[in-house]
Amino acid sequence: METSADPTLTATLSRNLAVVRDRIAQAASSAGRPAEEVRLVAVSKTFPIEHIRAAAEAGLRDLGENRVQEALDKIAWVAELPITWHLIGHLQSNKAGHAVTSFAWIHSVDSIGLLQRLDRLSADAGLMGCGSNCMGFYNFDANLAICPFGVGATAGPGPITYITHSGSAFTPL
Repeated sequence: METSADPTLTATLSRNLAVVRDRIAQAASSAGRPAEEVRLVAVSKTFPIEHIRAAAEAGLRDLGENRVQEALDKIAWVAELPITWHLIGHLQSNKAGHAVTSFAWIHSVDSIGLLQRLDRLSADAGLMGCGSNCMGFYNFDANLAICPFGVGATAGPGPITYITHSGSAFTPL
């Protein structure tokens, strides 16, 4: 269902995006980092498809959704656009299969059990990237927050240690 976005909306988003990218560049420079190391993820939850199309035409490439079921419809409607989808909301175990096959990033892995389920589902879906001789190389990225003492969280572990999975290994952030 390819259609063009509203030109006025695209122009407004383009102007706003330029301001945000400039602020990111200033902050990155202040921190002594290249702005290219910062990934801007725009949250598209509650926005209609027309806004997602306009955002893509304005140059946004990373969009975040917090509900798997709502995201699946949006992902299908704009499948032809160059968008990297991020799951930013709580992931229920029963939605893990859809998440593995629909999102490039899963930011909300909040337990080892869920991580193990994603591992199994990735293998079952053929998403393992380096064959049967390695473990943990997926076609999606995940962030896992680990709190060994179980304090400070409303859902899942508290933010004591963060580990990110990017391609082939889990590394502390």
